[in-house]
Amino acid sequence: MNIQSEFPFQNPSDSKRRTLVLRICAAIGLSLVVLLASIFPQVTQAAPLLLIVDRFDDDPGATACTGINPSDCSLRGAIIAAFNNPGTDTITLQAGIYLLDEVGTGENWTVDGDLDINSNLIINGAGQTKTIIDANGAVTEEHVFHIFGSWTVEFTDLTITHGSGNWGGIVNFGALTLTNVTVDENFATLSGGGIYSSNSLTLVNSTVSNNEATGGGGGLYVPSGTVTITSSTFSGNTATGTTQGGAMMLTGGTTTINSGSQIASNQAGVGGGISSSGTLTVNDSSIYMNQASIIGGGIYIGSGSTTLNNTSVSRNDSTGIGSSGGGIMVYGSLEIHGGEVALNSAGYDGGGISMYSPATVNIYNASINDNHTTEDPSHGGGIHNTSGQLALYDSIVRTNWVSGTPSTSNSDGGGIFSSSGDLTLTGSMILENYAIDTGGGVSFSSGTLNITNSVFRTNEVVGPIGTGGGLYNGSGSTAVLRQVEFSDNTAGYTSGGVHNQAAISLENVTISGNSAQYGSGMVNTGSGTASIVNSTIFGNTVTSGVSSGGLVVYTDITIQNTIVAGNANDECLDFSGTTHILSAGNNLSSDNTCSFSAGGDQPNTDPLLAPLAYNGGLSKTHVLLPGSPAIDTGTNSGCPAVDQRGINRPIDGDMNGTATCDIGAVEVQLKIFLPLISR
Repeated sequence: MNIQSEFPFQNPSDSKRRTLVLRICAAIGLSLVVLLASIFPQVTQAAPLLLIVDRFDDDPGATACTGINPSDCSLRGAIIAAFNNPGTDTITLQAGIYLLDEVGTGENWTVDGDLDINSNLIINGAGQTKTIIDANGAVTEEHVFHIFGSWTVEFTDLTITHGSGNWGGIVNFGALTLTNVTVDENFATLSGGGIYSSNSLTLVNSTVSNNEATGGGGGLYVPSGTVTITSSTFSGNTATGTTQGGAMMLTGGTTTINSGSQIASNQAGVGGGISSSGTLTVNDSSIYMNQASIIGGGIYIGSGSTTLNNTSVSRNDSTGIGSSGGGIMVYGSLEIHGGEVALNSAGYDGGGISMYSPATVNIYNASINDNHTTEDPSHGGGIHNTSGQLALYDSIVRTNWVSGTPSTSNSDGGGIFSSSGDLTLTGSMILENYAIDTGGGVSFSSGTLNITNSVFRTNEVVGPIGTGGGLYNGSGSTAVLRQVEFSDNTAGYTSGGVHNQAAISLENVTISGNSAQYGSGMVNTGSGTASIVNSTIFGNTVTSGVSSGGLVVYTDITIQNTIVAGNANDECLDFSGTTHILSAGNNLSSDNTCSFSAGGDQPNTDPLLAPLAYNGGLSKTHVLLPGSPAIDTGTNSGCPAVDQRGINRPIDGDMNGTATCDIGAVEVQLKIFLPLISR
């Protein structure tokens, strides 16, 4: 259409009049189309159009977009033309900047302001950094795109920038797919600085960056619907003040983040990277260097469920005074399968993960390593749990620490701190963690603790009253330990291996090579029932003085089929002056300080143990050397069905025809040599 011939105005105000007339005509035309469509329903769908944009300006009347050589087509005009053709049309954009300059009036038909989409549509650019659609938000005061209804829309190879309003760059109520698209530098006064989506959203090889929202979801806000993100990046987005979700805020719906996606360097008050109260799954991706001023540096899980599969959550932090959950903050449900939570930091609780009731966290085959707290006092360098349900399976908690001044701090739980909740460790290793006051490896109280087939090694609690280098089991708890190694742990004061103040049961446990000022192996002060069965306490040392390096007791503990030998100074010490070591028989000690005098007990006896080593299974053990007096001298009554390594008991170790349990954590395995037959 020749605009000049249709509107032959001669004075300087002609162009303004022309724009006004075009707006009025476009609005009337679009309204008429909608009215007619409602009166005369469409029977057949029109053929899809290829609409080629040849202008960079924002004229809504430039709708001559079809044909091999379009003569007059703006982006706004192409969207209007597509609406007038009921079908899935395609708009092609060349490289350049498409600057919107029609001041928004709040209408929803693309006449001014943002680009409203009310039909199925594909928009293809010439390249992610080459085709730029700029909403010019300071002028238009609206978004870039607003997608209505259930329309299916695809954007490819372009950049969307400088949208503004209650929501930012894109508002999506339809089914939107972004492929090779950048959503950058948009702003929302409410939520969703980059994208607001409440229906269906898919991102592939796309980037959402440097967007901002004052009400949450700097990059993306999702109240409902489904989101799928693949090989995409969210970076540099901000949810200002105390609001949630620097990269994305997911208050509902189902979101899946896939294969090689990155959530990096975003900021918020809560959930620097992601804030989720919906259903979130992250696969094979990285969440790193995000920051929260309050809680949840990497991820905040308010409710709903989150699953991380082979995903790295690293180098995130929560920085404010009293802040928690440097990597992840959990109130809902979290499962981690593989991957790592590493190098995160929090001010107060949970350098890696912090969780509060009613949180449930299950971790499988993952590494929680090199996380720490920064304040004094603080709790849970690796993981902090208050009143939640925490379980780790086949996982490693390593080189985490809590901060504080060793002479005064009450910082607890270098690896894991858990209070008033439950903790399960199965097939897991707690290694080289550091605390000030209690529990270099694990500090636990007021709940149920189950540890099976696991290792506590080279953990340290360094304060002058530091207690429980490996494990501190505080009051109000019930602990069951089966097939566990405590070795080379250190306490500044007492209980290098295990400290117990509650009910505890040890079965097939080796406590070896730990050190403290006294009670280097284990100290029992608990008011609950305490027992040790088929365990080995051997080779623990004291750092000063002449106190017992083996077992120190203040309250009753029942012992059966157990070795207490080779420890520094006395093997046992009963601080109360009365006998609280209750032998159930068949124990062995290298001196007579343990009061082993029941049937089958062997005081003043060398058990003939090999050095601590890998002898099968996850943990290290002391195997019995040939001729050991512990072989076949235990009792089968109350003897566990397997030893610390999982080897079946009993075995006829002395080959007298009767299989009897050995004393200690390890059952002797017979070696059968077959004769060599030669021809």
